[in-house]
Amino acid sequence: MENYLKAPLELQKAPQYLIDLMAPIVARMATIEELVASHIASPTPLPPAYQP
Repeated sequence: MENYLKAPLELQKAPQYLIDLMAPIVARMATIEELVASHIASPTPLPPAYQP
């Protein structure tokens, strides 16, 4: 843990196996984020009974 705190941020690099493990997870998270954002951006209209 001490080496992690002493090393400059730009010199730290994740091992390749972690990058390979995280890549598909991050891609799926981005897809889910886009789906949620598009759902929030275009809400479904209210039924006629609830419209002012």
